[in-house]
Amino acid sequence: DAAVLALQAGVDSDLPNGASYAHLKQAVEAGQVPLALLDQAVARLLDLKFRAGLFDEGPVDPAAAEALTHDAAAQALALSSAERCIVLLKNSGGLLPLALPPAGARKPVLGVIGPNAAVARLGSYSGTPPQAVSLLEGLRARVGDRIELRHAPGVRLTEGDDWWADEVVPTPPAANAARIAEALALAQQADVIVLAL
Repeated sequence: DAAVLALQAGVDSDLPNGASYAHLKQAVEAGQVPLALLDQAVARLLDLKFRAGLFDEGPVDPAAAEALTHDAAAQALALSSAERCIVLLKNSGGLLPLALPPAGARKPVLGVIGPNAAVARLGSYSGTPPQAVSLLEGLRARVGDRIELRHAPGVRLTEGDDWWADEVVPTPPAANAARIAEALALAQQADVIVLAL
């Protein structure tokens, strides 16, 4: 039913693994979907692939493609794109950007709190990049030893934190209560808090 509704709504491809659209053959045979609607989706996908030049040359060499996607120019473009995509909704009191203290000054405590601080969350269609930097790693690299950076996860969303796991196991509430207490203690000691929620 999901495949039929999606196709009728104009969704031409079922990503990432086609689990729903695998049933379209049965739906066409049962008269739930006109074959013309399926033909329309296929035609649009083929048109897109032809315009992208996928049928112009022989097979793609995976090693050559890998070399093109992770060279210095590609990394510079990715960094530039990421920097231009940052959106600051509100900067009350001019807190941002965070100021680094001068050398020799008292080190302020920066508390980085939240379950997403030490993990690079890249989105469901990103795959596994050759290099990913978490918020915590990025802050450590940026501030060096000029700030005392402390981290507390606050809570754990699930046990294992495996995107591909078949079974999702919730973290026991008692374990999260202890993590929340740790995060509250850090928040009370910190001069500035960055929440990664």
